[in-house]
Amino acid sequence: MKTISVLAISAAAMMLTSAMAGPLEEALQAGDLDEALQIAEADLDAAPRNSEASGLAAFQAARIAEAIPEPLKAAKHYDTCADSYAALGHMPQASDCRYRAGLAWRTAGKPGTAESTLAKGLKELERSGNADTPATVTIAIALAEMYAPNDRFTRDSESRDRRRRAIRTVEKAKEALVALGHEQSSFMADAYLIEGRMYDDLWENEPARVAYDRAAEIYSALGPDYADSLEDTQMRISALEFESGKRDNSTVTVERKDGAEVT
Repeated sequence: MKTISVLAISAAAMMLTSAMAGPLEEALQAGDLDEALQIAEADLDAAPRNSEASGLAAFQAARIAEAIPEPLKAAKHYDTCADSYAALGHMPQASDCRYRAGLAWRTAGKPGTAESTLAKGLKELERSGNADTPATVTIAIALAEMYAPNDRFTRDSESRDRRRRAIRTVEKAKEALVALGHEQSSFMADAYLIEGRMYDDLWENEPARVAYDRAAEIYSALGPDYADSLEDTQMRISALEFESGKRDNSTVTVERKDGAEVT
């Protein structure tokens, strides 16, 4: 499956650039990222809590920490950035930082924290009346992928629960895409593909086939740039058709001692 590209959260989030000057700019120009991070963190410590200044300072520190790379520090600073902007009601910036924080936590080897961070981002969007926005699409698709078990053959209750959670989460992305008028976008196709994979792994053939067919339809309409995604989806459909026969014939009838048959 192709990597799902990040949907731009908003022009405001993309304008989150640092007003670098003085010692910080000098350290960056000299390529001394460790020194730059210390300066950025000092700026963050000096900024009022949950302010525009703290949000911007945290964003600066996080970007520098990513470049070093120090993903744990990056994750913490992105969360601080998100908290600052969320407190101010600036949801585009808050969502951008929360999304980046989730990915940084995952890179830092903290998958549980990554999931809870992205889940928090979705709740913040819902509570603020921003559920039907590109930010929801970005965060929900990333979170659904995190929920999906790595091993598709696991059948324990925890794995099943995680697949159900992924389905519910990707549904939020689909709802936002419909509200945005992006029903035929690659993001909608990606969402259907995730949904199909989860139903497939749950051995729920009918909803899996519906989701796969919808993904294939959209990828096909999008043209040659999505040929690989279309081929992947079609291979999954073929595998599902093959497996469906095996699954449908997987029951065995045995005769009990009293002569009754049990399936």
